[in-house]
Amino acid sequence: MKILKTPFRENLAGGRAGFILPLFFVLFLTACGIGGAPSVSSPDEDSRSEDIQSADSQQAAAKPGDDLPFRAFAFSYTDNAEELEGYLVSYAKEAGWDLEIQVENSRPGEDREIVLNRLAAELSQGKGPDLMFLDRPAMEALCGTDGLTDLSRVLPEELIDQVFPSIVRVGQVGEALYGLGWFCGADALVVPDRIWEGENWTVEDVLSLLEKGEKEGKPFARWADEMPPSSMLYHIGVKGIREGDSPFVNWQERTCCFDTPEFIRLLEACQRYGDTTGAYPTPEEKAEHLKQGETMVMFTGGNLAGFSQDMSRCQEDCHLAGYPSAKGSGFYVQCYRLMAVNKEAAHFEEALGFLEYLAGERMQKESFPTQSVRRDVLTEDAVVRVEDFGEGMRTALSIGEGRIVPLEGKKDGTSWLPEYTHILEEGICEDWDASVGIAGIVMGESEAFFDGDKSAQAVADVIQNRVQLYLDESR
Repeated sequence: MKILKTPFRENLAGGRAGFILPLFFVLFLTACGIGGAPSVSSPDEDSRSEDIQSADSQQAAAKPGDDLPFRAFAFSYTDNAEELEGYLVSYAKEAGWDLEIQVENSRPGEDREIVLNRLAAELSQGKGPDLMFLDRPAMEALCGTDGLTDLSRVLPEELIDQVFPSIVRVGQVGEALYGLGWFCGADALVVPDRIWEGENWTVEDVLSLLEKGEKEGKPFARWADEMPPSSMLYHIGVKGIREGDSPFVNWQERTCCFDTPEFIRLLEACQRYGDTTGAYPTPEEKAEHLKQGETMVMFTGGNLAGFSQDMSRCQEDCHLAGYPSAKGSGFYVQCYRLMAVNKEAAHFEEALGFLEYLAGERMQKESFPTQSVRRDVLTEDAVVRVEDFGEGMRTALSIGEGRIVPLEGKKDGTSWLPEYTHILEEGICEDWDASVGIAGIVMGESEAFFDGDKSAQAVADVIQNRVQLYLDESR
């Protein structure tokens, strides 16, 4: 088995093998005991849909044999290519591949649109990588090439059923599932009970509470630590726009209402309560600021271990809450990388097999115990226990045979696992790129108000006109 690392610079005229390899090295790894093995077959091969059979016949007709390399492409250069390569090598050995593995990725500083266009051109011609690691905007852009596999038609139903709904939603476009995450985290807020008792609240609720503090002579110093005016605006009023969970955009009617008193109040509140101190408090200091009433909320998230630490620092008289929401829970998931399979992959079954491997129960237990995307791993297979780690008794999570993960727990010795999985059940995907689309318009134009160049009303009018035009033109 041979591993090649290359930048993604394919010469389309030269076909699949026309790569330019300046300043890159080739790493050869030999897999012991591999040779002449057949292609990987799914354990559920008999139950696969007709889509796989159709894809298999197309591939068989398109490729001259098994001499083509298995190509894996990581869209972002920030992806841990060595880690992804390690998973591929491990699976290839286990599955008995006799294939050259070619790992490609975009280069630092390379324009993402150029990379996407190049990748889209390959896919539209029935070429391209067998397996892709993409963020959601890239996945959405490539859907237009009709080159991505609808995973809901080819993956075992029991696998998809075990993946948390929020993670499935991240990879969906319409009813089709084009991408599947293999690790994730939670994203929510911690709120003192004395400020707000519920789990859900609206933009109006937040504004009213801020204004109430002012009237009572007990204003908050900041809405949250390390949250400047523009970031505060994003998390309260912009974060849910893409998923239709904002009071300012109605996707069904293709209308918006940014020139309203509520949005103007939000702009002004962000100017007053955005964090402009420039300070970087420790997690313990953030929790103390929340308890003392300096801040209204504290952000919490990440994997189960980080989430448990945050919640444990604030567990007295505080509770979990979502972000301000128009209709949903206000909970979000962090799932920034998705696996996608080329519809016309030369090694379609191998690519699909690797996806099942990385999202499978065994790998999720072994490699992603605190950031698993699977329900069974974090519910059926997880046992909360109290262990002595040499520094006293601590709450721990036992997942699988011999895998014990120390966690910060509640005072009664139980864990924050139910709260964490609740977010993964109910959460939605936030707008991935706040610099484009409606989010880009709102965030870009609001800076004129935060910088003191325009009034809140003037900025609101500009945003209203631009967003409405965007909605009209994108019908």
